[in-house]
Amino acid sequence: MSLTITIDASRARAGFDKLQQRLNSDELKLRMGKSVAELIRRHLRDRNSTHANELGGKRTNFWARASEAVNFRAVSDGAEVSVSQEGVLQRYLGGTIRPVNAKALTIPVHPKAYGKSAREFKDLKLVQGNRVALLVQRPKGKQIGEVYFVLKRSVTQEADPSVLPTEEQIKETAANAVQRFLTQ
Repeated sequence: MSLTITIDASRARAGFDKLQQRLNSDELKLRMGKSVAELIRRHLRDRNSTHANELGGKRTNFWARASEAVNFRAVSDGAEVSVSQEGVLQRYLGGTIRPVNAKALTIPVHPKAYGKSAREFKDLKLVQGNRVALLVQRPKGKQIGEVYFVLKRSVTQEADPSVLPTEEQIKETAANAVQRFLTQ
């Protein structure tokens, strides 16, 4: 005599279909996006508190502003997180910067010049040598002034992947969001 057990897979299939619907839901995509966006915001706020400007001038709080420019949205196959603060991509990828509406870049070298445009100063004088051009603030009646900016035709910035959390941190954060979503 034999024993036969019949397993009805239709209930399992319904459960898998429901799971598939949840995995493809905009709600899950938005939760993943929100979790990764918050990771990036925290990372940028921490960077702001640990990366003061090197010249010692008034802080521009670039990274704090970048943390406020983090956005996310659901897309067809997941979530998209972006940082819309101008300059973040340049620092992340690096590359050469050239002037757009001027003949030269003005590189601040004085604490009072940090975070400002040379056009904001009305009393700077151009001092040119054979290989260098400077914008100097020369007090009235004085021969020697303080250098505020160095003028350059271009600068090349090294890539800095530490601008964002690591790929591993981002993947782990997204996976944790999925796990929390599926176990609720």
